[in-house]
Amino acid sequence: MKMGRARIHAAVFCFAIFSSSAVAQDWLKLTPASGEAPTPRRNAAAIYDSLSHRMIIFGGRTNAGDRNEVWAFDLSTNTWEELTPAAGDAPAPRFTANGIYDAAEHRMIIWSGQGASFFNDVWAFDLANNTWAQLWHGRDF
Repeated sequence: MKMGRARIHAAVFCFAIFSSSAVAQDWLKLTPASGEAPTPRRNAAAIYDSLSHRMIIFGGRTNAGDRNEVWAFDLSTNTWEELTPAAGDAPAPRFTANGIYDAAEHRMIIWSGQGASFFNDVWAFDLANNTWAQLWHGRDF
């Protein structure tokens, strides 16, 4: 699976998702079903949630600015869902953050990125409970 971004114009972005098959050796554009979807963005962190068969994205830069939303694309139904965090702290809006999937704890770990400043913190988003936990404060540059 690959998340694609195409810059159409200096201030306009489009959002596309592609899936690949080792057997067919080609790419297939996945068309989301109707309903809510994230705004087009660039430089979002993305992971594959193997337990739930979905792609999770965090943050990114939109025409309206940097984001700190979490969205899930269900690869079985081709539908988007915003994973609204429970009350509490959350990472500052950012783009170019890095992300990995922690299968043992069923969470997305994100770190670094830039927004109002360059970030050097580490956060975990629990994919079962939609909660953020800061793992390391770091220091902003």
